[in-house]
Amino acid sequence: MGFNFPATPTVGQVFNNWTWDGEKWQIGGAPNVPEAPTDGFLYGRKSSTWSRVEDGANFTGALSVTPAANALTIVVMHMSGVVPSPANPVFYRVPHPAGGYLIRAITAPLSVTIPAGATLGTISNVPFRIWVAIFDDNGTPRLAVRNNLNWATLGTYLLRYPEHMAATIETPPGNNPASFYGNVAAPNKFWTWVGWFAWEQGLATMGMWNIGPNGICATLLDGMSRPGDMIFMRAHRGLVSPTSNVVTLTDSTLGQTWNSWSAVDPVEVTVQQCYVYLRTGATHGQGQVMIRRGSTALVSSSVYSALTGDLIAGATLSVLDFPGTTASVDYKFSYQNVQALMIQYNASGMICKEYMA
Repeated sequence: MGFNFPATPTVGQVFNNWTWDGEKWQIGGAPNVPEAPTDGFLYGRKSSTWSRVEDGANFTGALSVTPAANALTIVVMHMSGVVPSPANPVFYRVPHPAGGYLIRAITAPLSVTIPAGATLGTISNVPFRIWVAIFDDNGTPRLAVRNNLNWATLGTYLLRYPEHMAATIETPPGNNPASFYGNVAAPNKFWTWVGWFAWEQGLATMGMWNIGPNGICATLLDGMSRPGDMIFMRAHRGLVSPTSNVVTLTDSTLGQTWNSWSAVDPVEVTVQQCYVYLRTGATHGQGQVMIRRGSTALVSSSVYSALTGDLIAGATLSVLDFPGTTASVDYKFSYQNVQALMIQYNASGMICKEYMA
């Protein structure tokens, strides 16, 4: 409950155990009750003692990035635009080894440089995103970078590394995806994501950091998407059950025109309740269903009967695609007879999901 203090108090005036000293109200009339600290944290009090209040901030600074001589330097800045110092601290929060969280202050310049030639697992002319983390090295902050996509093995998507698990900074920055790289090694330390930078068209030559990013998250706040989070979903509902007796690849009416939020992110495409009805009588039959992006087959499934008579069988169709563009792409549910026999193809919907990479 708040108090309506007198608007024009006199020195020494007491109101609900508060005393006016000519400049401010002091509790209990005690002249030595300190002011709340001004160190960037939030404070409150129920008595004459101030206590720090958790305000939920994961990171109170901002990241800046500069390419130079084919290297890339990322710097932590105070929100006022200056480098951290005792007068302008930046705070970050990391898990405490014993439970809960630690809040640490950055009071000196902090940066990480990716040297020329270090690819972090990126591929030339392929979109990518570099995530930035702060590690707590026994009270000393260390900056690290990480790429979460492994294009060298056909675009393997590496899921979110949880922030409540300790990790290791490797040095110097090298060519592997899914590694935390920094300029100072830090084994088995707790950490937190603080931002990211994206190159939506990639680099012309991997490892040559001669241009800056065109996607920037300079301050990653609580509630903002992390690697592995689903950021967008759209479903197309509608039963389709076309029947074919010719050996022709055909697109059904089930599909989606999709625009990714970022060219970096993968898209999961799933066809629901898909099954194939081989209405072949006394003859063996085989039918094939697939998901295509444009004319490119992404995943397929075949149903074959070695027996005589009709057969109904389910088919699983789900794929993690990397369209690599924010332009429109068409996902299609397609089907094809392997023999010129009567076959019915069925599906009830298509769901597309984009995940933060």
